[in-house]
Amino acid sequence: MGKKIAAYLFLWIISNNVAGQELFPHAEPASTVPKGVSGLRFFYERYNEQTSNRLKDSYHLRYMYGITSKWTVMATLGVSNHHYSKFPTDLLPYFFNHHLRSYPPAGYGIEGINIYSKYRFFSLDKYHQHLRLAVFAEGCKSFIAHDDAEPTLMTDNSGYGGGLISTYLLGRFATSVTLGFIHPLMYKQSDIQVRFQSGDATYMEISTGYRIWPLTYQSYSDLNINLYAEFMFKQYGEAYVEQYGQQIDFASYAQYSPYTYMTLKANAYIAGMFAVQFISNSTSRVDIGVTLALKDRSYNYWAPMFTMQYQTYLYKNKKNKKLNQVKM
Repeated sequence: MGKKIAAYLFLWIISNNVAGQELFPHAEPASTVPKGVSGLRFFYERYNEQTSNRLKDSYHLRYMYGITSKWTVMATLGVSNHHYSKFPTDLLPYFFNHHLRSYPPAGYGIEGINIYSKYRFFSLDKYHQHLRLAVFAEGCKSFIAHDDAEPTLMTDNSGYGGGLISTYLLGRFATSVTLGFIHPLMYKQSDIQVRFQSGDATYMEISTGYRIWPLTYQSYSDLNINLYAEFMFKQYGEAYVEQYGQQIDFASYAQYSPYTYMTLKANAYIAGMFAVQFISNSTSRVDIGVTLALKDRSYNYWAPMFTMQYQTYLYKNKKNKKLNQVKM
């Protein structure tokens, strides 16, 4: 069955002019999952929180499904030791000290669930070349108390977002540009009358991929090796923090706790994500990468951040009849 599945995917790759070098580790391409096909992706991230010298880990499991040849939906569950499930009673000491070694560490817990939908509305396909455009929308329900100004819908903040993706392939090179926005929702904790909201964000992500092996495809079983460089340009507003009906102005505490102020003020930065990818039998892939701060920095993590991903495709038994017709 594994060879039949691989053969089906290989034929889909050829017939739809999809290339491995546009399966970007960080950004979503404008291409979509084939109709009726399911997939699973596992993400792992690790970095050292330098202020506490503690290792921070996050795990995400994503389910993908092709509703039509142009419409893909995804659901992602996140687990990490980044945040507490809620704010403690002593709110100000928490913000000043939670990132320090002396403060009790956050345990592992479920962060949230992200729902993502992507629709490809334009395709211009030529021999070894194509241009594709897609729109996407996403929403997240978070189960933790996010405490940074920067919002992210990868299970950290409850909120919603969307944008436009443009992907271009020419031979062994692929590039993609994503323009998007994030609007985080207000976090409310009634027991200590706290309201917290990260800032609104806009971002542009430029992704490039290059296939270094094979030089030409011979069969679906060829090992595929790709190199990636992706760049995130992101800006976001300051966080809003309120307790007992009064806004807390953390700018007034900037001299006392500069790092806390930096995590809660408006910011803009550029990050670079670099990775190598291995695709086996056209069905499974492994990505190994690192994220670096190129200009200023994100305060959601410390660079370097090391990443690893594994993705595979799944098929229902009712598809096997079609696979029996595939001859390679």
